[in-house]
Amino acid sequence: MHATPSPSSPPPPTYAPYGQPGNAAAPPPRPKSPPPPSDWDPAPPRSRAGLIVRHLCTLLYFPFHVLLLIALFAAVYAFGLVGELLIFFDKPMLRLLEWALDPFPFRPRWWVTPRELRHERAGDPEFYRGWVGEQLGRPKPAVTTTFIRFHVYRGIGARGLLEVAAEHGWQPDPDRRLRPLRQVHLIRTARPDTR
Repeated sequence: MHATPSPSSPPPPTYAPYGQPGNAAAPPPRPKSPPPPSDWDPAPPRSRAGLIVRHLCTLLYFPFHVLLLIALFAAVYAFGLVGELLIFFDKPMLRLLEWALDPFPFRPRWWVTPRELRHERAGDPEFYRGWVGEQLGRPKPAVTTTFIRFHVYRGIGARGLLEVAAEHGWQPDPDRRLRPLRQVHLIRTARPDTR
């Protein structure tokens, strides 16, 4: 049988459902931290001292980089020529060139040119918008694909790049993987004024 509690004994404790505090006061709400930066947002500006050091390293490394590119192109040409003559692959030179140059970029990301040195610390998004517009206005109308490297749209982010690209009649290439922190591949769309 159940024993009935006597009036002098305390009532049995009540337990709150799992995950909820019983009689304890609710903790104060934590202030929301800003969301982490997205790959599509503008990159934060680098420090002025860091930019100057990178610019000086760019000037020192540039001749060595050019020699490396020449040697790489010569090796790709030699192996591609042998591949085309002996092995009869379908376009082996282009495949070899893409394979060799993918990990070794034409322009390293850490390079800082004089115009980047002037505009990055100022946080001048109009400079980057103009630079992207200049890059997208350069291809001839027959060109239907292009890519824009990260250093060109660093100050406006990949989202800003796509806005400027849409104004010029370009959109992201659906056949290529999107890598907003490296480069964005674009294809030309039919412009309403050219129909």
